Amino acid sequence: MFSAIDQLTTVASGAPMPFMQKIEPVSASLYFHFVLRMDEGVVLSDEQELNLRKYMSGYVRKSGGKINMVTFTQNRVHILVGLSPFCALGTFVRELKLFSATFAARKLGAIDFGWEEKFDAFTVSLSQIERVCGYIRRQRWLTDQESYASSWNRLASQELY
Repeated sequence: MFSAIDQLTTVASGAPMPFMQKIEPVSASLYFHFVLRMDEGVVLSDEQELNLRKYMSGYVRKSGGKINMVTFTQNRVHILVGLSPFCALGTFVRELKLFSATFAARKLGAIDFGWEEKFDAFTVSLSQIERVCGYIRRQRWLTDQESYASSWNRLASQELY
């Protein structure tokens, strides 16, 4: 076994430390439910929506994240992603919005496409991922039934989850 001075020398030199156990994190990702709003008057066809959904999913994966769900409604997008704890949330969303808007304009022909500056981000615990996925899946139906404000009020009171 190493003496205290050997351990200190090993730590200071940066050599491998056989006396320390490797600690694995419980979860490698932090999960977020994002709500991004599109600019007023933007209307995407079903094909444009599908291609933009694929592009956004690919961007999340290439950024090292895990994509769980993406749903487009009339004027907003709901996304559930798992991100590395070392990923800056604001930077991630800013780049996602920038690259997806550029893709929509250049490749999909949606010249007037853009995102509003503000967005909503909610943390999601591992135990609630399935419930949030269910909520996001129902968004297209909910949009037809009620306003975003009343949907949010129900969400806050845990009726939808």
